[in-house]
Amino acid sequence: MVSVTVVPINWSVLNKGLPTDANSLRIGSILNNTTRYALTTWYTAKGYASSSQQAANYLDFGGTDENPYSPGGVRSVWPGRISEDRPVITRA
Repeated sequence: MVSVTVVPINWSVLNKGLPTDANSLRIGSILNNTTRYALTTWYTAKGYASSSQQAANYLDFGGTDENPYSPGGVRSVWPGRISEDRPVITRA
């Protein structure tokens, strides 16, 4: 069955370029910093950069229920929204 409510994105209407106002630049800086933190400091502090983790085919998050997976999952879609370890955000 084909859905009539889900349609492809019309990319041609998204042609304005990147915004350059102060708030947009600040948000861009926040996203860059939290992503950099997640891929370096947080990843290493959680032990995911260890040689045993890197040698495995998959990361071991320490369990099979939701709690071990939530921090990494949330970090991937909402950088900086981890209550246990907030990154330091710098201004642009």
